[in-house]
Amino acid sequence: MLDLSPEATPWEQLTRSEGRRSGDTIVLFPEPVIEGDGVSSCSFFVHGIRHMMKVRPELESQLDGLTRGAGLALVDEPGNPANPKALLTTTADRRHPLGWVPDVLLDFVHAVRDSGSYELVVRQVNNSDVPIHQRLLVRLAGRTPAGFITFEGARWRPLARF
Repeated sequence: MLDLSPEATPWEQLTRSEGRRSGDTIVLFPEPVIEGDGVSSCSFFVHGIRHMMKVRPELESQLDGLTRGAGLALVDEPGNPANPKALLTTTADRRHPLGWVPDVLLDFVHAVRDSGSYELVVRQVNNSDVPIHQRLLVRLAGRTPAGFITFEGARWRPLARF
């Protein structure tokens, strides 16, 4: 379900699953990988599938039709009332919306997308027996601009220092 090797550590399992359980108030995300030359990658579950299914009941069959390695696209949603920086994940032809990039990763994903060519592909499609927030795992690969650092800036200042 999480597309991890059998040797995955508990920490890898927690970060890939986003650490979610009913009643949780903390969500974990693995930090995107950025090599010294800017080559970058990150895997994440597409968010908002539950919401999308309410307005697009055909999404269930579209998810079932996706295959590992299938290309996907990112579409800006400046009119999104929850976040004007929102990025919609769609099929490669941009005709079928699937869900959204998690807000916590938007700065990184925008940086990769805006730096030139990128690849967004299906990594794992889970059946309807899994929690809906873990239905579609994707992988983004590309480059970030020189000196780009994830999770930096005013939004990421600690609430407290020990």
